[in-house]
Amino acid sequence: MHKNDQAKRTVVSSEPASMVVADRESFEELYRRHHAPDMGPLPMVAAEGSELRERVEGEYYLWQFHDTCPVGVRDLKVIEDFAVTAQLSNVLSLEFILSGGVDVELCGRELFDTGMPRGYLTSHRENGRQTRIYRAGDQIQSVGLWLPPGLLLDEYGLDLSQTSAMVQDIVSLATESTLTLPLTAKLQGVLEEIIKNPFGGRLSEKYLEAKIGELLCHFCELLYAPEEHYEEDNPLSSHKARAMKQILLALNNNIANPPRPEELAAQVSMSLSTLTHTFKSSFGVNISNYLLQRRMELSHQLLRAGKHSVMDVALTVGYENQSSFGRAYKKFFGHSPAADRPG
Repeated sequence: MHKNDQAKRTVVSSEPASMVVADRESFEELYRRHHAPDMGPLPMVAAEGSELRERVEGEYYLWQFHDTCPVGVRDLKVIEDFAVTAQLSNVLSLEFILSGGVDVELCGRELFDTGMPRGYLTSHRENGRQTRIYRAGDQIQSVGLWLPPGLLLDEYGLDLSQTSAMVQDIVSLATESTLTLPLTAKLQGVLEEIIKNPFGGRLSEKYLEAKIGELLCHFCELLYAPEEHYEEDNPLSSHKARAMKQILLALNNNIANPPRPEELAAQVSMSLSTLTHTFKSSFGVNISNYLLQRRMELSHQLLRAGKHSVMDVALTVGYENQSSFGRAYKKFFGHSPAADRPG
């Protein structure tokens, strides 16, 4: 583990002394109490009784989409360390971090700030927990949504049969888990437009309704084939885009025994530092974390199929023994591999 990652882990474990605890109902109640018709999104920093006044500068708006989906839009600077913990049940959370630093704890997993654009899709069953850690000096631009699965399935026609097993389980709330996703150029563009909403009042609400809808359309498309959509729609130069496509092929085709980063850099004629920075800025995670997620996705799919033993799955995804695979799987999903085998 990198020494900076270790430092961050220590801070997250202790958590800031200043903690805001809430749940979906309390946010919705605050919105109903202070939001007037046609006033536009609710400015949370300025809202009466808001605990954010002393902690941030800038804008943090709350808005309600389709009457069932709270939306938080943040463009702010943190002036005092604090954390926000939300208790969530039977809902999905979408967290799009466009820029700035924030550590997130989702379903017991600590997801550390990479400083890069990234998205998180998380399922929360009964009494789920979402914690965001904010630190003084952080500059943050992000959009977060809490939405019922039916919004994606019924309103937007998301066809789970065309997605990965992990996406199916998350969206159907069959398990509590988190998936890290890259932000395509289209997603980043829409997020920037949401954050820089130029309107007020009724026009602001109409604008947000259109833009959140557009955001969810692009997001549903991304869920069908994350790497493929990112390859076709990314903010990289043509040379770097080709290099990242080659890197993904090398990693995905060699999950059990992937090339070392130095070998990958040589393959695409990049320095190691340029490769690692480009990969991280593209996918929001470093190469090792990307590999971990892909290994867990594949092992989850194989276990659910019920045709392989836990040991066979461990070897298939690159673990030398069942015990090390079991520890990694439980840390990632919160339960043992055996729990995902049918019967």
